[in-house]
Amino acid sequence: DRGMAALRKGRQDDAARHFEKAAAIYPRYADAWSRLGHIQVEKKDAASARVSFGKAIEIDPKLVPPFVEMAALDVTEGKWRDAAEYSDRAIRLDSFGVPAVFFFNALANYNLRNWEATEKSARRLEQLDTQHRFIRIDRILGVVLAMRRDYSGAAEQMRDYLKFAGDAED
Repeated sequence: DRGMAALRKGRQDDAARHFEKAAAIYPRYADAWSRLGHIQVEKKDAASARVSFGKAIEIDPKLVPPFVEMAALDVTEGKWRDAAEYSDRAIRLDSFGVPAVFFFNALANYNLRNWEATEKSARRLEQLDTQHRFIRIDRILGVVLAMRRDYSGAAEQMRDYLKFAGDAED
């Protein structure tokens, strides 16, 4: 509770100390490990975050956030196979709660050239992302559709991308 209160006040160092203390008192407290890992990611300490998320997953393999966070780390580092595996597991556990996981999954599968999985995750993300936070998904889906020779579908996706991307560099 103290860790969460510190997070709400923007005091990450205090929050990290509280989560570390909670995990020391009760080492099987998966949520404390997961939240500690999230703070470590924000502090650009990916190695420590991986350890924390790994402990959270080991303790509670049904807790979704550490899988999403590991997928995000793997996407950032270009570890596409690992990103696909972690995001797949998160999707199997909760296919409605975390739209970002569908973006990670689509991006990982795109880079692995698994077009069917890319399209499946991209389509699901389009349904969940009503505020268009993940605009690049339209571009990714457009490329996949063009490779499948669905040119009208690809053009529609690219138009959506241009509409929402505005002045993006690509």
